[in-house]
Amino acid sequence: MNAQDKQWIRLVKEGRRWRREVFCPQCGRRMDLLKEARYTCENPKCAVIEVRFRRDGAVEILLDSTKRRKT
Repeated sequence: MNAQDKQWIRLVKEGRRWRREVFCPQCGRRMDLLKEARYTCENPKCAVIEVRFRRDGAVEILLDSTKRRKT
């Protein structure tokens, strides 16, 4: 995991628990959890629709504004 990938995930402590805050790799706004480890950008004009953060820290864009599913 390099420094560029780490900047999109931040740990925030809430009481006794840690919560992950995830930011969009394209526009920098916060992302909402869809299911499992998939996130969507809360900015409606952003081209990134669905991303997944792999265990090694890499960002994988699964679906963008072209509506083509990435494999």
